[in-house]
Amino acid sequence: MTQECIVIVDPISTGGTVAFESFSKGYATIALWCNELMPEFKSHLPDCCLTTNFSFYAEVDERETIAATAAAVKKSCRSHEDRCSHRWR
Repeated sequence: MTQECIVIVDPISTGGTVAFESFSKGYATIALWCNELMPEFKSHLPDCCLTTNFSFYAEVDERETIAATAAAVKKSCRSHEDRCSHRWR
């Protein structure tokens, strides 16, 4: 079975619930944190993320440019691809 990556931007509140659902469905879930988000907000995950064995596959911080951010996200996905021998789209 292919495990694909999904990226959730600022997975707090509703985004955290979406991250948990993607994780529970078997996706390698990557958190992308925007620079405008204060660091302490990264811990504001919904209760569902604080239970079971939830974890992000990777966490990526926003870079200086959209292109640099996209490259960092792709690198995380390719890291997953290399470890699991899956294709990144």
